[in-house]
Amino acid sequence: MFMGKPDIVMDWAENPDRSYLLEMRINISGSLYENRFASPTERQYVDVAEFIEEISGLRLDGEQTRGLLALYPPARIKVALDGVGDTDSRYVLSFAISHFVLGCAWPTYGDGLDVEEFVKVLQQQAAKLGLRVAKES
Repeated sequence: MFMGKPDIVMDWAENPDRSYLLEMRINISGSLYENRFASPTERQYVDVAEFIEEISGLRLDGEQTRGLLALYPPARIKVALDGVGDTDSRYVLSFAISHFVLGCAWPTYGDGLDVEEFVKVLQQQAAKLGLRVAKES
């Protein structure tokens, strides 16, 4: 789930060549609303926990996994509809764990950050929240 900055969204609105991006956003929002009650299967919750551990080294139990997806409905909906293997699902899940623990998005390669160092900070803060660090980075 892409979260645009206000200046970028205004650029889309002001430039006819980019207005299609606002239409895409409407389609995404409409789908989220239409599927607002979608819930992952038990297997999908397990897949979510495994993916979170794979990227962050954090081992969420079932309650924590459900709690995270309750706090981040777009991630819950995306996983329920498309599964964890979907690229967009992985994006919203990485955003969810990062935003929940650190209040920021998961870094992308364009950010120029050392992802391993980011994960270390994420793990340190997650431990303070009582989340289990399965494998330290």
